[in-house]
Amino acid sequence: MKRLSTITALFVLALAGTAFASSEPEIDGTPSVRAVHSHGKTVITFKGRFGRRLYKRIAGHDIKLPCQKIQSTFRVMIGTDVTDRFDAPKHGHKLRVKTAGDWCELVVVGRSDVATPIVAVALTRAGRAFLAERFQGVIVDALIRSAKVNAENGGYPAADSFVSGSDGRIVALASPSDTPPPGRYGFYSDGAQHIEAVGVTPAGQRLFEEVNGDTLSSNVAAYVESIDFDYLDVGD
Repeated sequence: MKRLSTITALFVLALAGTAFASSEPEIDGTPSVRAVHSHGKTVITFKGRFGRRLYKRIAGHDIKLPCQKIQSTFRVMIGTDVTDRFDAPKHGHKLRVKTAGDWCELVVVGRSDVATPIVAVALTRAGRAFLAERFQGVIVDALIRSAKVNAENGGYPAADSFVSGSDGRIVALASPSDTPPPGRYGFYSDGAQHIEAVGVTPAGQRLFEEVNGDTLSSNVAAYVESIDFDYLDVGD
């Protein structure tokens, strides 16, 4: 299975370099893949050069499409609503499927039932918002994971040294209650046992993950857990 640690490797590695720019279609989807639900059916269309590249990865393969509904107030999943299973046409750029929910994961099922997620697709406005927030929530969590990896002698790295090399995408926060400017991520550290990573959604919601000694506080858990693809249960 493709787990969180591998999906977010790009972002974690970027903290030490200058590549903090790319998103992954498995995490936040892409405008090149659109879904329209009408009359009990959903048509997923792969558009443009990038969409065609994604379609080549699924053409002729066994596909599983688990779809989720979310409770928008708390941004949590409330369980798999519909899972569709089919062989993708070898040619073309559209899939006609039976789905319900706010967003879906399009997954190729390979040998030994190994699941390879290809792209997340939003079916509703709530689904589009969730996927946009999920991308940012994953980065917030990745910042904390990276800080833990870089901890030395029982203390987390100082904020200024941690954000250096991020090309301004991550800014040091003077206080754990601070919020970074739109389009940036913030990182606070007391250099000892207290760190916090912060992001801001397009709607202005503050996303955070805080570690203070043995206490963890976060509002990104639902986003992070939603891309642990072990839940797909591909064998049926």
